[in-house]
Amino acid sequence: MVADTFLVRLYQDYQAAYENQLARRSLGKVILRKLILIEKDLYRLAYTDDARDLDVFENRLLTSIKDIEDILNVLQNGGIYTDIMSANFNDVNEISERIVFSRDQEQGYALEVIDLTPRLFDIEHIAIELLQVINSKFFAAAQSKQATPEEVTSLLKQADTFLLRSEENASKILYETNREIEGLEVEKTQVVRWFGIIRNATVIVATVVGVIISAITITQVSQIIEERESYAQNLLE
Repeated sequence: MVADTFLVRLYQDYQAAYENQLARRSLGKVILRKLILIEKDLYRLAYTDDARDLDVFENRLLTSIKDIEDILNVLQNGGIYTDIMSANFNDVNEISERIVFSRDQEQGYALEVIDLTPRLFDIEHIAIELLQVINSKFFAAAQSKQATPEEVTSLLKQADTFLLRSEENASKILYETNREIEGLEVEKTQVVRWFGIIRNATVIVATVVGVIISAITITQVSQIIEERESYAQNLLE
């Protein structure tokens, strides 16, 4: 029973760690998806011909950046992040996934948070600057104040650099969690295997003990019967 309890608790610990790594991997995937969305929106913003698109792109860019900030906060402190994705099927407009991640504060700063936070700040700065530059293309009073193609190209190149490094960091999260998950799967399998071995051994031992006890009981009963028969025989004599 003690061994069973220990193995059950050990399995539960591995399962909790396994589910936590799955959550971390999901958060890494969301970061990567948000970065790709930011990249696409920056390029669409840079080449838009409709001033009405400016508010749309601003909202989408700042929302994606805020989402990544929220995810980094969860990766650092633990918590819940709800990922919402647009959908268009069977009268469903969006799909939401609730991601729960736990982290011990004694672990210090998460490396991915240290790596991504300053780059996210740079991406936000470039996005705001690009919005201002494109805005001047439509609303600048003087021709001299309008953005030049060179300015737009320069900002996009800077954005590409920061986005590429950020995507590498997000991909690193996926790589690390995949390795952790594989290791935990092996360890869980070993625990289940040992649980089976101990359970089978317990059954065998219990069976052997039962047979021995039965044999002893039968022997004792036989002796009692023989003694009574002998006693009865003596009385008859």
